[in-house]
Amino acid sequence: CMAAQMGYVTASYHAGLSAEERRMIETAWIEGKMPFVVCTSAFGMGINKSDVRWVVHFHAPLFLSEYVQEIGRAGRDGKPAQTLTLVSEPTGWLDPEDKQRQKFFEDKMRSQQQQAQQLIKKLPKTGEINAVTRQYPDAAIALSLLHSTGQLNWLDPFHYTIVSSKKTQPV
Repeated sequence: CMAAQMGYVTASYHAGLSAEERRMIETAWIEGKMPFVVCTSAFGMGINKSDVRWVVHFHAPLFLSEYVQEIGRAGRDGKPAQTLTLVSEPTGWLDPEDKQRQKFFEDKMRSQQQQAQQLIKKLPKTGEINAVTRQYPDAAIALSLLHSTGQLNWLDPFHYTIVSSKKTQPV
């Protein structure tokens, strides 16, 4: 493992380990004594660690629901997290049609970003999400994008305030 070669404490977690070995690895990782675990999907099931920052897939899961479950382990504390999945056409994990899907999603994201910038001009400085989404059906996505760029803060799960600072970046 490259992480181990770089001096990090790490372990491999898989079905061939005894229950005691698995618990030792889980405990060391949860307590922060082991920053990296190279594992099969079995590791993430039932793990509740809020400060996971990275989930890297060397092989993509077979089902989208499994992928969503696995990457959902990252960033549960609300802080930024990253996921990386390594796929390629030669491995058969990447369908050439996926490139068209990627373009579709990139175009959709650009459109949503533009809508968010238009919506921020119309929103009251503070507001409640239910009222805003009744008035603007796509507001939830826009509010999320504005929050991710520091242009909006959540006061609680339902109320927001727009940040009026020139330091914020456009969506």
